[in-house]
Amino acid sequence: MPSRYRAGGWTAVLGRRCALLLAVPPDSPVVAACWAQVDADPLELLAAATGGALRGAPDFAIAGQGVLLLRGAARAVVGDEEFAGAGVSTWREVPLAEGVGAVTLVAEDATGPALPLLGGIVAAGELHVDFAGTAQPHPAGRAPDEPEARQAQPIASQAAPPEQRDEAPEQPVPPVSTEPAQPDDAPAPSALGQPVSSDVVALEKPTSDPVLAQPPPAEVAVPDQRDEVPPEPTGMTEVVPGGATTTVAAVDAMVSALAQPASGATEFIPRDATQVITHLDWAATPPPPRALAPGHVLAVRCSQSHLNPPEARQCRACQGPIAEQEIEEVPRPVLGALRFSTGDLIPLDRGVVIGRAPDASATAQGVRHVLKVPGDDISRTHAEVRLDGWRVLVVDLGSRNGTSVTPQMEVTFEVGAERAVELAPWAYVALGTGGTGFTYEVTG
Repeated sequence: MPSRYRAGGWTAVLGRRCALLLAVPPDSPVVAACWAQVDADPLELLAAATGGALRGAPDFAIAGQGVLLLRGAARAVVGDEEFAGAGVSTWREVPLAEGVGAVTLVAEDATGPALPLLGGIVAAGELHVDFAGTAQPHPAGRAPDEPEARQAQPIASQAAPPEQRDEAPEQPVPPVSTEPAQPDDAPAPSALGQPVSSDVVALEKPTSDPVLAQPPPAEVAVPDQRDEVPPEPTGMTEVVPGGATTTVAAVDAMVSALAQPASGATEFIPRDATQVITHLDWAATPPPPRALAPGHVLAVRCSQSHLNPPEARQCRACQGPIAEQEIEEVPRPVLGALRFSTGDLIPLDRGVVIGRAPDASATAQGVRHVLKVPGDDISRTHAEVRLDGWRVLVVDLGSRNGTSVTPQMEVTFEVGAERAVELAPWAYVALGTGGTGFTYEVTG
């Protein structure tokens, strides 16, 4: 059964592996970023939805790969249970039991009937996700298995009654005639191997000696397709370098539809199936990202001139609102600081390598801070903090006793070896088992 949605003021993003209900309009840049990650890991989709500024991030509900992630007014219904994202400063994580395929993500303003949605982007207030019913591509271009050809072949009993089949071998075999059969003497042979009409074999006294089935004469053989004249081109396809085939008419129609919005429209919010498909085409091909100078980021400012990611609606430093404005390119500011339990305070102007005897060459992230921390439970090169645009990531470098993250007012989770996890402001990171760790603090 396909997934379904009900109209509303949020935006639903549905892929093959993940689903998202987000409290932003469909034309928000955040939606395009989420669409690019909708078939990735749920944490990657979470990073796209928050944009690296969790305190100013919109409310959301994410479902995928055995987990629910909820924030703010978003809710989720799984069977008879309902989960809410309210009451936490970051997000709520709910593990899903194996085999759960149907989840309903709910906002506060869902209206109207439930409409089917195979995938894409649509303005919605509720999204019922059925991953078992979501369309999946056939691997390597293979079509689904078809019934075997023998199922369409006639069985022997359909061609002749048993009595005639038993008696036929006792008759002498007449010589094979080399003259072509006249069109009026017998029905034309079937190229598909379909049985002869039952009216022919039902005669009690055949007018001539029975003749065994012979191969079709040469006059009716299927011609070699290589000798056929290829059809005239229809103008519908065009071969481009690399072997790809582009449907020119479909592309022209899509570009024309996008370039000429409906008269009087002030914003693009899909309300019916036609608009959903058009908006999906738009979201699948977002404009190329703007090229930035090394070490630069795109930013907006709050009323106190604090720099923030372009999608932020609340300042990451002072929590003040951010008004609509032109996005500017600036050198990336210091993203905060790491306050260690040992008393060290490391500014996040670049990455940090942490360990009992850290090796700065263990990673390939350029010049970084190198911090030695004591403890037998700490590996020589234990973990690394990386900066990616506005994002602050922690990576466990294959340590013996592991690394864990505890978001503010949330449950602790382990960081997999060699896996990058984005840190929300004020999250605590524990290194090993002896109490050593640090807090990610955001400054102006």
